[in-house]
Amino acid sequence: MPLYLPELYKEDTSRTTTATFRGLNRRAEIRDGELADMENLTSDHAPLLAVRGRRGIPIFPNVHAPHSVTTRALGEGGTYQAVFLDGPTLHPGREEAVDLTPYGYEDNGKERSLLPVGAYVIVIPDLIAVSTVDPEDRFRLADEYRTEEATFTVSVCDHEGTLPTHAQVTRPTESLKNGDLWHRTGSDPALFRYDEEAEDWYAVTPYLRIAATFVAEGVGTRAEPITLRSALRVGDTIRIDGIHPSVNGRRSVQGVTDYVAEDHAVSDFRVRGILSSPSLSMTASAASPVTISRAVPIMDHVCEAGNRLWGCRYGDDGEGHFVNEIYASARGDFTRWIAGDAEDEDAPVTFSLGSDGAFTGAINHEGAPLFFKERGIHRVGGYGASGFSLYDTPCPGVARGAHRSLAVVGGVLYYKSPSAVMAYDGSLPTPVSDALGELGGYTRAVGGACGAKYYLSLYKDAGGAVTDAHLYVLDTRQGVWHREDATACESMAAAGDNLFFVERRQKGATVTHVLRTVRTVPDGETEETEGAAIPWFAETGIIGLETPDAKYVQKLTLRLQPDPGASVRVCLRYDSQGPWKPVMSTEATGLRTVTVPVTPHRCDHVRLRLEGVGGCRVYSLTKTLERGEDL
Repeated sequence: MPLYLPELYKEDTSRTTTATFRGLNRRAEIRDGELADMENLTSDHAPLLAVRGRRGIPIFPNVHAPHSVTTRALGEGGTYQAVFLDGPTLHPGREEAVDLTPYGYEDNGKERSLLPVGAYVIVIPDLIAVSTVDPEDRFRLADEYRTEEATFTVSVCDHEGTLPTHAQVTRPTESLKNGDLWHRTGSDPALFRYDEEAEDWYAVTPYLRIAATFVAEGVGTRAEPITLRSALRVGDTIRIDGIHPSVNGRRSVQGVTDYVAEDHAVSDFRVRGILSSPSLSMTASAASPVTISRAVPIMDHVCEAGNRLWGCRYGDDGEGHFVNEIYASARGDFTRWIAGDAEDEDAPVTFSLGSDGAFTGAINHEGAPLFFKERGIHRVGGYGASGFSLYDTPCPGVARGAHRSLAVVGGVLYYKSPSAVMAYDGSLPTPVSDALGELGGYTRAVGGACGAKYYLSLYKDAGGAVTDAHLYVLDTRQGVWHREDATACESMAAAGDNLFFVERRQKGATVTHVLRTVRTVPDGETEETEGAAIPWFAETGIIGLETPDAKYVQKLTLRLQPDPGASVRVCLRYDSQGPWKPVMSTEATGLRTVTVPVTPHRCDHVRLRLEGVGGCRVYSLTKTLERGEDL
């Protein structure tokens, strides 16, 4: 007779261990080791899950509202110093402070950026240059001569500066010699040269010779030099104001009679033009000053490449003309713009573009200037004024409001496009932010390089109110993203293996700015650090999708190493509903293994959250699941 015994139930359990943590991934289904959300984690200790280090707070005296930052190298030690704007005050060093108000700076809330060029830092868009070596050396790029006491004489001449032999309305008929100049005055002025062989006059291009004299009391009259910061040259575009309506305005220099090389003092110069009278004279005064300046174009974005400044403009040029242009200053001379001598390889250059749309950014990449629009990249190649060429690449460009997201890491350029973060190596840009999800809708993006990492601050700025802020970090060597916190940045600047940034803090209607560094500096440096311990969390993706059956979380095993004083807590959420339920917390320190027994809870799937305050490294996470009956 058969013996019937009850069948023993065999538990159907599965056990998985995660020992490699791969960063952030916000897509619907993610791999084991990737995290659906996180805060204040880093890849510095990959493949471990680790909390980021403390940030630094540089000490600068009398700093109130920093809003733009760049860096300068100090000596040969590889250290860097922050250079930043604090309202209308530029701080080129820890102790120096330069008031920019006398140079035309207006504290009107306009966004400013700082561009390092050699020993100078240039404030954009005010175009004020300040030396970081000698802060007393500062000037506006719009090179200008202004006087209130000189007398200016304007005379009609030919291209060599020769004055007319005859100046009258009617054609001269007596005492004519070959080469004589006749200035036809009156309502239809013109300049002619006499040809003795043909016995006739032929038209020549008229010029205006402009010279200044200064009457010194008790001394008499002497030449007054027209002094500019750099030598006035043929082909330079200058602007004249205050002499006469027929002379004022933007003009190209056609000849320079003489100048003193040491201080660039010009005795007189020529521009193209004609007068209805033989000459005119006017005396400058406090009420009617005369200004001669080199025209500097209005520019939307500026960068440096090949010892030139490069800029771009889409819109009104300030004189009622709509332009869509790229400009380059003269090589080595940032006061000379707009036009130049075609035979001078160092002369300024201007390109007109056919692509539509506003410029959204500019940067030096691999020694060449790049200019961005939302739908393309414009790259300038070649060398020398006559050898430059412009190449257009239709592709996703920089998004509006993301011009500060441009940063080069390991030779690759990263930036925020309208819908993604792009990587550009000189061929075609490719998206690298699929793990972050949809990035459209952000109105501000600020990026920076720190070692092999690309930092990107994204947020929405609506009427001055910051919302939905994120500070993401891309480890370019491992190709993984981490989210640090909700820091909204105004400006970033690389400093070797560190990164300076201006943090924008908002409490109600009050906005404050704080200068920070991404990493603390070695002991002995004059830096402060964050005070409070750093809060953090890491949320896994959905666990249990591989089987449709019901399941139970049986236990969790963590191998972790909290820092002294740190705390860690483990939480679960079942079926993507309800709050996170804590199942374990510990304040133990040192490397240890922690096993967390879990009260059975029948579910379709589960998510796990690790959270804590203070430094911590997680070496592995083991999950034991028990399969239940079909749902």
